[in-house]
Amino acid sequence: MHNPVVPWNPIIFFRRRGPLTTAESGVAAQRFAERALKRQGYRTIARNLADGGGELDLVMRHKGFDGMVVIEVRSYSANTNLRQEEVLPPSKQEQVVSAARRLLPRLAKKSSKDRHQGIRFDAVLVKLDATSGRPVSMEHFENAFTSTRRDWF
Repeated sequence: MHNPVVPWNPIIFFRRRGPLTTAESGVAAQRFAERALKRQGYRTIARNLADGGGELDLVMRHKGFDGMVVIEVRSYSANTNLRQEEVLPPSKQEQVVSAARRLLPRLAKKSSKDRHQGIRFDAVLVKLDATSGRPVSMEHFENAFTSTRRDWF
């Protein structure tokens, strides 16, 4: 008899008791950030957009911005002393901008509206409970970093 493949359901997966693994905490942090941003008027265009050279965590639209918003989600443990410059060091910013250069034109091809709009780079910092690894709060940095590139599409 053939056993059907049951799709992975993150909602059920994270209901288990006990601390989350590092990978589970990362997924939970991203979901936490996405839900909070949606409550603030953001709309998801893509999540985990990737190629062999990098990944964009979230690509969203915001009612107050006429373009795409690339959001890098970072998480940290509540018992970690984190400085602002450690959140997104220049090397990580360069990786995100490089991935955006390669990946965003694919999204713009789906909608001619996106071809002539700007790109904004935001960062979301999600604080994780030190014991359980579950998200407890977040901080959103609009225009966290910029790119000198003007001709995206």
